[in-house]
Amino acid sequence: MAVRQRLFLGSMGTFIVTATATLIFCGCSDDSSPTNTSNNPNQVSIPLNGALTGLQLQANQTTQFVASFHLPPEIGRLSSANIDVAATMQHLSASNMVSVNNVPGLISLLSGEDAGTVSARVGGDEETVCQQGQLYGPYTMAEIGASPLVENVELSETSLQILNSGPAVICLELLPTFDATVSLDAIVLDVEQEECGEPVDFSGTWVGEYTCGNSCGASFGDNIELTIVQNGSSAYYIDDSGTRFEGTVCGNLFRFQHTEDDEIERGSMMIDGENHATKRSTWREQGEPYCEGNCIDQLTRVER
Repeated sequence: MAVRQRLFLGSMGTFIVTATATLIFCGCSDDSSPTNTSNNPNQVSIPLNGALTGLQLQANQTTQFVASFHLPPEIGRLSSANIDVAATMQHLSASNMVSVNNVPGLISLLSGEDAGTVSARVGGDEETVCQQGQLYGPYTMAEIGASPLVENVELSETSLQILNSGPAVICLELLPTFDATVSLDAIVLDVEQEECGEPVDFSGTWVGEYTCGNSCGASFGDNIELTIVQNGSSAYYIDDSGTRFEGTVCGNLFRFQHTEDDEIERGSMMIDGENHATKRSTWREQGEPYCEGNCIDQLTRVER
């Protein structure tokens, strides 16, 4: 039976998700804005800032990592997305593995035919993703080692729809033949974005109810009121606790993020009626034990 662990993968950024190969050891959450460090204008490197540190793998034991994430506010609607596996591998480190504690040593080990296998499923539900999500792989770890045969992992239309509509959930399944403690500090993505069209008007006061999950305890919820201020494709909202979330509007999609020293929350809001909207987000603590949860709000605009 597979050992299952829950991790927050924030964002692809962002990956973006499915990073099957990139996510070889990953259930990712980025805690800062994506940056472009290459000459490719469509390539985005998303720092993970300690969110994926010290993941434990045991030899000959299948381990599943389940993670939820949202795209960062800077990303609109995607028409395509690929994980650059070779570039992402340069952000991977490992230890407790026959003295392997650097990328070259790790890649050398992964190049062995007996290193193990990795696969990933992407879906929209934490409880069913490992059984019903879109499958990527399985790949042998040799395929993801030196001079990776899997240079990019292309996301399916189904996965893109999930990413474009709100939170995505990935189930990463690993079966290594070695013990390891692995960490990943960034993922590298190649993306193509659709034209957004005219931004829908989100401005005004919205009221409703929210519910949030909590990996470290009981779920919680309450009434909520928030005020959105919008200027074209730029927008922010302030909730009734005074917390401000910055974001961008692409058509009828408003992506947002709020970052503090101890917590990050990222999400999206879509208008699905004349004055009704559904907001989904994922929150994650930025320190141990890295508690996290997915939230959903049902909102009605009461004032413009």
